[in-house]
Amino acid sequence: MSLPTWPDGIGPTKAEPDITARVLEASLGDGYTQTTGDGLNAISATYNISWALLTKAELAVYTDFLAAQGGYSPFLWTSPLESAPRQWKCKSWKPVPLGGGWHSLSCTFTESFDL
Repeated sequence: MSLPTWPDGIGPTKAEPDITARVLEASLGDGYTQTTGDGLNAISATYNISWALLTKAELAVYTDFLAAQGGYSPFLWTSPLESAPRQWKCKSWKPVPLGGGWHSLSCTFTESFDL
C-alpha cells in the first residue's frame, strides 16, 4: 500500500521540530543507573507547522488533504531539515481567516511508525 504524499505548494512559514528520545532507566543503587533506548523507534519527532498567508484555494488544498487522512492515516512529508520523506499523522489543525482574502493555517505533525 502506498501512502499519500503531502501536497506540494507553498512552504511553511514556520516548522519547529520537537525531537524526543524515549529512554528506559533502571536505578541500581549507590547512584548507578542503567539506561537504554525504548524500542526500535526510540527517537521520534513532532513538528508545529504554520503558514502565514494562504489564499482560500491554497488553504483548501491543505485542509482537504488533512481531512481526507482523518487524523489516523499516515502520510509522507519531508521536513525542512531532511531530504527524504517520513511518515506523519496530523490530528489537529487550525485554519484562521485573516481578512482581505488571506488565511493562516497551523497544525501539528506527529511522526508515525505504522506498518
